[in-house]
Amino acid sequence: MLKHSINLPAAHPLACPERKRMLLLALLLAATCLAACGSRNNTGQVLARVNGEDITELMLNNELKRSGIQADLLEEEHKQLLESMIDRQLLVAEAMRRKIDRIPEIMQSIEHARLHIIEQAYLEKISSDISRPPKIAIEGYYQDHPELFSRRKEFALNQLVFPGKNFSPALKSFIDTCNSIDKVANWLDTHHVPFTRKHILRSTTDLPQKAVTILQEMPKGKFFLITEGGNKILNLVTAINDRPVSLPEAELQIEQFLSRQIYKNTVNSEIARLRALSKIMYPQAAATQAASVTPVSNTVNGK
Repeated sequence: MLKHSINLPAAHPLACPERKRMLLLALLLAATCLAACGSRNNTGQVLARVNGEDITELMLNNELKRSGIQADLLEEEHKQLLESMIDRQLLVAEAMRRKIDRIPEIMQSIEHARLHIIEQAYLEKISSDISRPPKIAIEGYYQDHPELFSRRKEFALNQLVFPGKNFSPALKSFIDTCNSIDKVANWLDTHHVPFTRKHILRSTTDLPQKAVTILQEMPKGKFFLITEGGNKILNLVTAINDRPVSLPEAELQIEQFLSRQIYKNTVNSEIARLRALSKIMYPQAAATQAASVTPVSNTVNGK
């Protein structure tokens, strides 16, 4: 019998390939423009000069830092990175010669990328002094969430994944009266409904809280349904096993989670502070509201 239905967030659709190419070009132009602006004040050895534009040792070191590449690489690997910077400079210069940087959509994307870079730099600055969560906070989180750690469980699930558009009243009725996932699979096959069969393991740390609550209360042999994207996923719990996690094992995971929470709270507090100091107006909303007001009649006493 179908006991529960759970809705999970749908996956974001992939962006249009053409828009992806435009955005990548915009990011490339923005990054190179920012680098070019900075290069005028760069000091250090000039490693290459591309049509009059210098690529310096400082620029190469910055590229290494942004790319996450170790600075102590072999000379040949440094040379390869320098050549890739030259290639990029050539491509961007040609794009600008063809005035691609003046295309309205590219201009908007460049500005968006510039603002994003500045925003991220400021967020890094205000979060640079955030300290690590204290040990007492880590221990407290562990104690407050036994379902994730000390009483963590692992669920063995049999699944049937099929298109949501095929979840007909007839199928729902059959599932409600059925006690075998094999019979449901046979029904789908007989009615030419495409499906995929899976056997998976999920722990309480892998699932949304709502799903965890339902699974912990659900006996083996009961169905529950998940909506995920455009699919329906029929689940049958076949086994529930204890998989506790000790505090030393969970400590790093909890620390990372709490650090993300502290960072999020820091950013939200700064945004709230800036909003309180700023005057924010919505002219279009005010205009719309004014246009919706019913004019007062000029007549007096019905005359």
